[in-house]
Amino acid sequence: GLPVILRVDIRYLPYRFGGKYGNKYSSYGLHYVTLFGVDFKNQTALISDNDFTNLMEINLTDLDRARNSSTQAFPPYGEFYWIEKQTNFVIDIKRILTNSIKYLVKNYEKPEKIKMSHFKIFNGLGGLQNLARELIQIEKWVNLDIFLPGVFYSFWYYIDRLETSGAANRIIIRDYFVLVNKKLKNQKLSNIIKQLDRCIENWNILSKEFYRISTEVTNYKEKYQRKPLYERAGAIANQLFEEEKRLYELLSSFTLQ
Repeated sequence: GLPVILRVDIRYLPYRFGGKYGNKYSSYGLHYVTLFGVDFKNQTALISDNDFTNLMEINLTDLDRARNSSTQAFPPYGEFYWIEKQTNFVIDIKRILTNSIKYLVKNYEKPEKIKMSHFKIFNGLGGLQNLARELIQIEKWVNLDIFLPGVFYSFWYYIDRLETSGAANRIIIRDYFVLVNKKLKNQKLSNIIKQLDRCIENWNILSKEFYRISTEVTNYKEKYQRKPLYERAGAIANQLFEEEKRLYELLSSFTLQ
């Protein structure tokens, strides 16, 4: 009688890809679905997925593969969670907050390695620092200019729409900190929330710039004509890095008395 939350690799959810598995580039193991029922006779399950209104049917074999994928992009390790009515237990808000912030700091310093890029550093704080340079020389990686609109549209879509609730998940963590700080009323956490607002603003600016480039880049036929577009995006990315660096400094120095 309890819905169970499952972490899965999105690549192995056939209903997302016309009844087939996605290609290797669609692999992403930090996706969550909720299991509402199992039909053992037909070997299927009913799950909810945040991009679909109705419950989706999936073969148990596919669901098992999605839950235990060996993808480099955040392997799910068969994780599951459930929600039930509260009994006689106490939630240690301070401990959860402290551990959450430690996890964030670790992601900035030593993010999980993903073997899906030619870049030596492309995630964590180092990846953000590297972003501006990679944007300016993006045509080193995109060989045909006909692909440029799609590339920049994808940048916008991943930051603004695809499962990140806008601003690359910063809005979600900000809402969590605001909720916790209603009880703690901690000034250091208030400062972190304010800095998160600045980061969110800069992610939104960068995201909108990516969208603008996706609609305008085909107007420029020569590479030298497109360069100012990339330099402008690079300057915005540099400002974003400075704001994220400041956020990292506040997070890494955070302590609760």
